[in-house]
Amino acid sequence: MSNKLLAPDGWLVLGLPWPEQTQDGWGECAVAVAPAMIPRHLVSKGAGIALDLATGLARDPNDGPGKAVFFSDVTLWLDK
Repeated sequence: MSNKLLAPDGWLVLGLPWPEQTQDGWGECAVAVAPAMIPRHLVSKGAGIALDLATGLARDPNDGPGKAVFFSDVTLWLDK
């Protein structure tokens, strides 16, 4: 198995809705994916761009937030 799959350059973290109502009314849920594991031909062009940007941001500690890149970081970078 490839080192890129076992130890990716970074993770793209996506926020998800909490699956059920909690007692105090809120909850947080997230999923982290290694962008290299997702074949680009299986996703839309926009999703492929987001995955590539997350990989790039994770690689460059001077320009990006680090190994865990939140989807909101990708959209913030695009907005700049």
